[in-house]
Amino acid sequence: MNIKLKQFMMLIILVFVSNEINAGTIITSSTVINQTVLNSYSWPVTINGGTVGAPLVITLEEDVILSNSQNYFILNGNYINFNGNDHKITISGVNFYSGLIKNGSYNSAWIEDPLDPFNYISQITIVNGFSNIKVYNLTVNSINSDVASGNGWIGQYAFSINATNGLFENCSANGALRQGSGGIVGGRTSVTVKNSSFFGNHIGGYAGGIFGETSSGTAINCYSVAPSLGNRGGGIFGGDSSNATATNCYSYSTIVNNSGGIFGGYSSNCNASNCYSLGTIGSNAGGVYGGNSSGGTATNCYSANGNWNDATANSILTGTNGTVWNTITSPYKLISFATLISTDTTIDQSWINNHINNLPILLDTNVTITIAENLTFNDANMYFAVRGTGVRIDGASKTITLDNITNYRGVVNNGNYLGANVSAFTGSVVEKLGVISNSTTLKSYCGWIGQQGYGNGAGFAISNCYSTGEMFNEGTGGILGNAFMNGTVSNCYSLGKISGQSAAGIAATYNSEANRIYNCYANGSITGINASGICEPDMMMGGAQFLNCYVSNGVFTTVDANNNLIGTDGTIWNTSVSPYTLSVFMVLKWGVTSNGQKTQVNSIQVNKNGKKGDPNPITENGKIN
Repeated sequence: MNIKLKQFMMLIILVFVSNEINAGTIITSSTVINQTVLNSYSWPVTINGGTVGAPLVITLEEDVILSNSQNYFILNGNYINFNGNDHKITISGVNFYSGLIKNGSYNSAWIEDPLDPFNYISQITIVNGFSNIKVYNLTVNSINSDVASGNGWIGQYAFSINATNGLFENCSANGALRQGSGGIVGGRTSVTVKNSSFFGNHIGGYAGGIFGETSSGTAINCYSVAPSLGNRGGGIFGGDSSNATATNCYSYSTIVNNSGGIFGGYSSNCNASNCYSLGTIGSNAGGVYGGNSSGGTATNCYSANGNWNDATANSILTGTNGTVWNTITSPYKLISFATLISTDTTIDQSWINNHINNLPILLDTNVTITIAENLTFNDANMYFAVRGTGVRIDGASKTITLDNITNYRGVVNNGNYLGANVSAFTGSVVEKLGVISNSTTLKSYCGWIGQQGYGNGAGFAISNCYSTGEMFNEGTGGILGNAFMNGTVSNCYSLGKISGQSAAGIAATYNSEANRIYNCYANGSITGINASGICEPDMMMGGAQFLNCYVSNGVFTTVDANNNLIGTDGTIWNTSVSPYTLSVFMVLKWGVTSNGQKTQVNSIQVNKNGKKGDPNPITENGKIN
């Protein structure tokens, strides 16, 4: 009998195994792990289970590195929580990595029938997974590594097979995905994955950005970003998936032939709701379903096919009012990925960089954030959003440089993500903050510090702040964008040109009470139609719209500044430079850059002998102070 005939004569044998015998360290109680602890383990590590009232919890204490293919955990019981604690596990220099956590397994092999050498038998061996497993707040970072076919960076192949209540939440991963693998969990997996993301340089054939091939799980608020999808691959679920569900999900990938923006090729009875795909769509491919898929429904789903359009997205997707989608940038992002700060927090550049995939930054009720060093923002979603009363942003005399952002909306939002003139939270404060524009443009009706609508919050206060960027677009403001004037702006200035129609140097809003804009100046030349140096005049109310303010219209003179501003004795304004700066900001004396140019910013202070760090640096004229 030839081989071709033999292939039609097959039996399938299922073998279920209840337990595996594993060598290595065994964890029997809740444990905090760090690099030192991991280095002491014998791998792979087995984690025994907990109980419904007392799950066993593994908590990651710091960022760690794993560099061996055997560096993974095996679950050996129900009720286990793996808490990444917002830390990162880097997989370094490992090819064909099988994934961080194993929970059950599925193996198939063709063997010759011992009773009939002319037949083949498909032998499938299943080790059941354990139930009530939760993995959360974890990032897996790949360096010179890739994941093995069918596996996931965090959950291995067949994770939680024949088990229930498996959950991955607030997880992310990056790296390459081989055939059939998944960005978060591997193939043949039926768990729930929420608020999770994958960033890849490749999604292989039948692979998926979140789930691997042949999966049937649930994805909620998830997305993947990769240059392209492999044959039959999917942005969220890999190929051959069945009875899977995707809600509020999206993918940024070129959808090559036979692949799908959400579900990979040959998927069946899979349902998508309120999802979108961005990439161009190839032959026998789809924005939602890959080629040769069947069954299932796609509700409120948008296939942009490489040409995103806000109006089209708004007409199809739900939650574009700020409940699901963050529409600050196009294409839209998910609000669920924003970072929520609920306790007083000090923020530096490292903190910002660690939250780059979880923007914007939401500030809860009565929270104070303090900026510890000069920051750089280079994404339109980098801003603070007030989400409760009594929020305070203390710039601590530091600056935020906005680097090459188009149509930026402003550093602080209050009330909603769209910046429309609706209700805003009361009592917010922004103080001692400088905003520097580096090739950044301000979106119409927005302010460099307060976004459109920020001023609607009763009792707000912006004080001792400044901006340098131009008010180029219509209705833009040097400090505050278009809104009501329900609070105060005091001791503030802007240096940028005021060239937009109805733009204003301080607040692009009508103001009828002079004491609400107090002791401010605008230095930029005014060329915009109906533009104003301080604020828009209120034609209905008449009278003064500001108090103790100065408009230089591009020509700053100390005499006019002193005649209008108060605190020019040094209590508010530093008059040693022109235009004036604020005394709350540290003034750097003249020095030179590494290129020998004089500067007051990031300078190397030198003395007469050319040594840096002298307490008495030279002036701009080369004299010692």
